[in-house]
Amino acid sequence: MKHVSLRRTGPRRAVFALALGWFVASPALADEPPSAPTASVAAPGPTAPAPTQSAPAPAPVAPAPTQSAPAPAPVAPAPAPARAPLPPWERIGDSDGIIAYRREVPGSPLIAVRGEGVINASIVRVTSVLVDTNRATEWIDRLVESRVVRQISETETVHYDHIGTPIVMKDRDFVTRAKLEFDNAGKRVILRMRSITDPLAPPTDYVRGEIMESTFVMSSIEHGTKTHILVEVHADPKGSIAKWIVNMFQKSWPHNTISRLRAQVAKPDIKDHPRLKAELTQAGYLN
Repeated sequence: MKHVSLRRTGPRRAVFALALGWFVASPALADEPPSAPTASVAAPGPTAPAPTQSAPAPAPVAPAPTQSAPAPAPVAPAPAPARAPLPPWERIGDSDGIIAYRREVPGSPLIAVRGEGVINASIVRVTSVLVDTNRATEWIDRLVESRVVRQISETETVHYDHIGTPIVMKDRDFVTRAKLEFDNAGKRVILRMRSITDPLAPPTDYVRGEIMESTFVMSSIEHGTKTHILVEVHADPKGSIAKWIVNMFQKSWPHNTISRLRAQVAKPDIKDHPRLKAELTQAGYLN
């Protein structure tokens, strides 16, 4: 869910999205019906006697002058409907230095949740953990499997994640697109994720959940010795589980995620990603 490869050695600051083409076959046109006859045939009647002298041909009538209709004025496209502003975040918890929030999302029965706190590790170490697919199961709650489905670019990938659930429920899985961005001026690293449909993703044997939006924002603070982290998620595990139950359990996601991330970065065998360390050091994130 949170793992972006940084494979190449050259500097790279921008992330480019890959557009997937969808081809829809045009419907076949039906055969046109035969044209209607232009004149009907009169019923036979008495034959008129032939005239003894042919009538003079009528004088030709000059066609009426044609006048082209004025071209219609171009129609301006209708403005896009204004997007309703989102409600403010509502603070719902504060423990262990982690503040949790919730927010109603217009048009969705599921709330979005947010958490923020400080991690006692550099932004290099925190980001290195986030992009490490191989060890993701060590700290992401109930994660059974995580793997890269497709590499889009140096900092953008498609992932498959399998989440275990209690025995009375069916497991969930997710196919997400993860995009890593760098804000050098603000000394921030941003990881964005959302669910997509990808042709290389495995078919599900579980319930395919959906992440509508998920963001991790890491800011380097205290001369690079610590990291402020802001996490947000709006997700739907799908299936028959009641939405109010989903909302109830999602409230604990911000605290659990940041707490587990704190524990993971503190492990003695965690290594900084070498390419990431070189990039962020050169850009002044650790000053």
